[in-house]
Amino acid sequence: MSDDLSQQPDEKKLHVDEDWKSQVQAEKEAAPQTDPGSDESSQAPTAEAADAAPHSDEPEDALPTPTLNDMIIMFSTQAYVALGLMPHPATGQSNCRLPESKYFIDLLALLQQKTEGNRDEEESKVLDDLLHELRMTFLAVSKQAEA
Repeated sequence: MSDDLSQQPDEKKLHVDEDWKSQVQAEKEAAPQTDPGSDESSQAPTAEAADAAPHSDEPEDALPTPTLNDMIIMFSTQAYVALGLMPHPATGQSNCRLPESKYFIDLLALLQQKTEGNRDEEESKVLDDLLHELRMTFLAVSKQAEA
């Protein structure tokens, strides 16, 4: 199921990715002309490798292609950390910071508003569900902090 879901966003972004790759390739080709110390023989294999397999020159530890769901999960995780429901990755401690959690919830709401009509069904469901859950959790933690 996750393979199907990861393929859907890629299909919609195919045209954008190709435009981006063309622009990067043009910049790579222009770079040796402006850099007098570059060796043309070291540039040629890179261009050939990019034409043959666009991702073959990426290191093994390269990050996957970013998706909207990745951004949604990132912001929601930050909100949960700020609500004190998850330990902070750097300190390992859980501290409730309501203004910070509200900020990340507001970022998700802004993302929802600005991407309206441009999300697929799965992205919309993930965003709607997480926003609802975070808002309800924020209210519960706020009431608990007041008591």
